[in-house]
Amino acid sequence: MANKIEGKSIMMIAQTFRHKGFTVDIRCEEDYDDPTTVKAYHHIYNEQGDELLAPIDSYDTSRKTVELFIDAGFPKRTLTDGTISPHDRASLTDLLNKRIVVNGIWIEWRTISANCTEYYVRPNKLHGAEQITTCCNMLKADYDVASLVIVDAED
Repeated sequence: MANKIEGKSIMMIAQTFRHKGFTVDIRCEEDYDDPTTVKAYHHIYNEQGDELLAPIDSYDTSRKTVELFIDAGFPKRTLTDGTISPHDRASLTDLLNKRIVVNGIWIEWRTISANCTEYYVRPNKLHGAEQITTCCNMLKADYDVASLVIVDAED
């Protein structure tokens, strides 16, 4: 575990692991004056080295939560009771039960009529063009989709 003193806290890389082609560093910051206070920062890197700081609860140091975040397609923060909140394991599990994830990218859909459903492909900045194309092709094949809307990549 690498340690680095930053002001009145100590930053440590608590875990490094790979999940579905992404490298994850969970860095923990321990308050120098109160060692019982530890905050986690969840850094995710793609194969090209692009980084995303995942919006996951800073008191959650679990590898499983980060894996669920990747499995859910890198969703943005959630809106709960009028408050924008980071994800926790429960919110990520809920998201996985309400949307489909194809090739690591999450898909939303809206039923227009009995014969018409719109599908929205929502990549983020870590998804490359090849992964997005593969996702669209898989979606068209598996769900008999005639057309898709690809939403601009989210930061």
